[in-house]
Amino acid sequence: MTTPLTSISPPARNYLQAACPVEQLARRVETLSVVKVPIPTIPTRILKEVHQDDIHGMLEISFEHFVTGSKDATLMIRRKDTGESVLSPKTQGGGYQHWITALARLDDKVWASGTRFGRINVWSTEGKSLKEFEYNTRDQHVCKQRNKSRINCIASCNRLGKGLFFYAGSPGFVHLWGNQGRRLDFKAAKNDWVYCIEEMEDNRLMVVIGSDLEVWQMVQGKHEVQSKNVIIKESKQEKESSQRSMISSIVRLEATKNKVACACFDGAVKICDFNST
Repeated sequence: MTTPLTSISPPARNYLQAACPVEQLARRVETLSVVKVPIPTIPTRILKEVHQDDIHGMLEISFEHFVTGSKDATLMIRRKDTGESVLSPKTQGGGYQHWITALARLDDKVWASGTRFGRINVWSTEGKSLKEFEYNTRDQHVCKQRNKSRINCIASCNRLGKGLFFYAGSPGFVHLWGNQGRRLDFKAAKNDWVYCIEEMEDNRLMVVIGSDLEVWQMVQGKHEVQSKNVIIKESKQEKESSQRSMISSIVRLEATKNKVACACFDGAVKICDFNST
């Protein structure tokens, strides 16, 4: 297959004209061949009917297994190599109130799931229930009743030393849970949800509240917030838009952990370098 001179883009024609005399250009273009390179097809195995509704989260829980959590209020552990179902850990309740809304690794041996109704279960990598926590808010947050205690995210807490400690985000609050079931509540917003939490170096905590990204400086060895620094602030235009730029997830992009990408409800990705703030 040959390529006619008229089909060559202007930049390409300019390059060819500079490389050879005009009278030779047509002859040279006529000898160009278009080689079609086949694109290999990657085999894809589809595991059908893993759940009966939307899958809200997926998490690697061990070298051999991963778990999924769904809007159908169930969890499912499967093998990585075959996709074979291993176990469906039993959770209390069913229906829309008990959607699985959060999954997180707490350490190498345990992971946690959270629900729309404020329940958090801690599991072993084998799917054995270890602990159960429940949060029932009394806050007057403006949202559907079944979402008032919704667990939007869970994150491990390593700064307090030994013992099982973890953070959870809900409408308006960051919670710090201890292994004895004790809970500390930190008010984060009047009427926005806490979507993401991630522990940072130097006793800092990265917290997403609605469309804003904040960094909280925690007091070393204590359950106290020393200061809050707003890294990304929702603009007036974004707030008045038909689709607010809520931040649904965050990823730290560099080994230095100073550059963060935020995925937003409005289709945008916001990238922030802490060193420049």
